Amino acid sequence: MTTIQKIDNLIQTNEYKVEISSYTDVYLDDYEQGELEHRNSWVNDKESFYIEKEHLRETLKEELEEYITDTLYAEYKFEWLKESLTSYDDTDTAFFYSNFVDVDNTTPTEDQIQNWKDGKEELFNQSISIVISIDGTDIPISILRELLL
Repeated sequence: MTTIQKIDNLIQTNEYKVEISSYTDVYLDDYEQGELEHRNSWVNDKESFYIEKEHLRETLKEELEEYITDTLYAEYKFEWLKESLTSYDDTDTAFFYSNFVDVDNTTPTEDQIQNWKDGKEELFNQSISIVISIDGTDIPISILRELLL
């Protein structure tokens, strides 16, 4: 059974309404001790759009990358996405995308990283839980793997 057939078993339509939603937790990160205390959290903006069935795979990949970079202001790396999607159970519907950031939620510079290693600057780990739904149904990781990897 193809990925599209699996989705059709869940949802009966020719055009899908897709929604990407996420939640961010921020943790203080220490070079020697690793992730420490929780510092902040928030619900991120949702993105909704329509995709014709025959363009689902390629459009969803593009939209997810755009969501990560433009809505979450995170650096998109396919290797991180692949690692995340392959580390969860098939039936899970949320996956995590982690991002190393400075106090302004931007990718730290080499100088900032060196200062962090020397204990002179605080850096953080953003742990972003992402859920993709189609016509209101959260899509399981097993199907997301087939669509995105």
